[in-house]
Amino acid sequence: MSPLYLLSNVTVLAAEEGHSVNEQLHEIAPVLGGVAFVAFIAMLLIAMSFSSRGTAPAIGEYENPAELPADEQAMLAGVGEPVRH
Repeated sequence: MSPLYLLSNVTVLAAEEGHSVNEQLHEIAPVLGGVAFVAFIAMLLIAMSFSSRGTAPAIGEYENPAELPADEQAMLAGVGEPVRH
């Protein structure tokens, strides 16, 4: 008997035993996907909580653009200028 015959038997047995591991991975994949989805949504909400986009000034709070905070005045200063590349 050649050693290749024994090697092929070991390969077949390993392949048959590995089938159950693959089935377990297929069962847990949707659970891992759900956990990843929830984690990414939580990270998105945490990142958006640091943004000030949701805080708008009250109506009539800034009638004159000179009353705006300095960073907003700097943003508005370049609105009418042509774009330089």
